[in-house]
Amino acid sequence: MEGALLAALSVVLALVTTYVPFLQMFSVVMLPAPAVVLAVRRGTRTAVLGTAAAGLILLALVGPVSGVFTWLHIAGIGVPLGLGIRRRRPAGWTIAVTTAAFLVLALVSIGVTMVVSGFNPVTAAIDAYRTAGAEAFDLYGRLGLVPSDPSARDTLVSAWEQLIETVVRLLPVALVLGYAGFSLLTYVLNRAVLQRLGHRDVPPVKPFADWQVPQWTVFAFGAAAGIHLVRGELGGQAAGILLDNILMGFLWIFIVVGAAAAYAFLRTWGIGRGAAAAILALAVMMQLSVFLAGLGLVDTGLGLRRRYLPPRAGEEEAG
Repeated sequence: MEGALLAALSVVLALVTTYVPFLQMFSVVMLPAPAVVLAVRRGTRTAVLGTAAAGLILLALVGPVSGVFTWLHIAGIGVPLGLGIRRRRPAGWTIAVTTAAFLVLALVSIGVTMVVSGFNPVTAAIDAYRTAGAEAFDLYGRLGLVPSDPSARDTLVSAWEQLIETVVRLLPVALVLGYAGFSLLTYVLNRAVLQRLGHRDVPPVKPFADWQVPQWTVFAFGAAAGIHLVRGELGGQAAGILLDNILMGFLWIFIVVGAAAAYAFLRTWGIGRGAAAAILALAVMMQLSVFLAGLGLVDTGLGLRRRYLPPRAGEEEAG
């Protein structure tokens, strides 16, 4: 009975995600929640049966393509997330598995779309963005908002195309980081749901002030940077793209670690949570992320928080 009710709830959330645009951001995060609850409370078998029932209903209501995609999201995210929580895995481990599941589902969705419809949604989206710069300039020109200067148009279009090329080049690391953030949000929200249902022993996410990476990350970053300097000797465009993505991944890791270190110091100095978060947000908006990355690199290599802060400087959980 519980499985049937939660399967019906999955269908309701899926319909909201499909037909109510202004609620999609919330519903798409909560879509795996019924499967998570089933996996935690009843185990793998009931969770799989419940998601299968939800998938069959969705096939009848929204069609085969949308039904399959939505079912993949429900089962592929909800069941691994729920099993990680049921087995008391650390939050970081469960979030990493959920991130991997997101990436696999994204690849499966692209593959299914190519087989069913015959076009690649990634290349279609990239092509649409390539033409958006010129179309926007032409629209603003007709409205009289920009000067009708061909050289200005060429400059803007060239800059826009370079931006798109950079985004396409760094798309792999952007997807990994984006799905990691989405997995963190999904875990935090589903943990809150489980706690409301009486599951108080769900592993918590570490307090943000305690977020760190192993010291060997510094040496791995140095090795990647050294290889990047001599990448011309490696040959091939794929090697350059891979190294760019690896270095960008390290950069964002150290930005997050630097932000956590800065937050820990600010909290230790008596600054409130909201004020500390506002200071960090202001630093990012002022394009000071490179300084946060430097702080994260130094903190990881030299252990600034271990040396100069008392243990467990942050008391609150992230989320």
